[in-house]
Amino acid sequence: MDRKQLLKRVDWGWTAFRQSFQGVPHGALLQPVVVGEWSVKDLIDHAATWEDSRAALYAMMQGRSPLRYVTYGGIDAFNHAQRLLLHDAPLSDALQRSDAVHARLLTFLSDVPWGHFAAETRFRRLRLDSYRHYREHQLHVLAWRQARGL
Repeated sequence: MDRKQLLKRVDWGWTAFRQSFQGVPHGALLQPVVVGEWSVKDLIDHAATWEDSRAALYAMMQGRSPLRYVTYGGIDAFNHAQRLLLHDAPLSDALQRSDAVHARLLTFLSDVPWGHFAAETRFRRLRLDSYRHYREHQLHVLAWRQARGL
């Protein structure tokens, strides 16, 4: 995969996730029933948190280790803490933050020396934090919509 393909894959995944909840009334996006107690709005915040992996990628470029989630008690505890931090923010803020984080990631990826991606390095984290992650939650949203006839 070259840089153009990578950028396309990241952007396509993000767009597909965003399209999965297009046309759903805003009130429904706040209902805490999509994945456990999480709403679509929570998933938007969650995906943006993970997509904002530039700091981790930059640390790896410098030969340093990124944030270790064990600091929070593991990934689930990190996700829970982030959800609590962002849960009460308005949907409009979540959508704006998601747009901004995505634009920053694409800009960052456009400037990263390609050697970081050319081999199987720790940059593989990018696919886990972006396009594979979007797909996971896109499927959650689509199943939720289908179950509710939305």
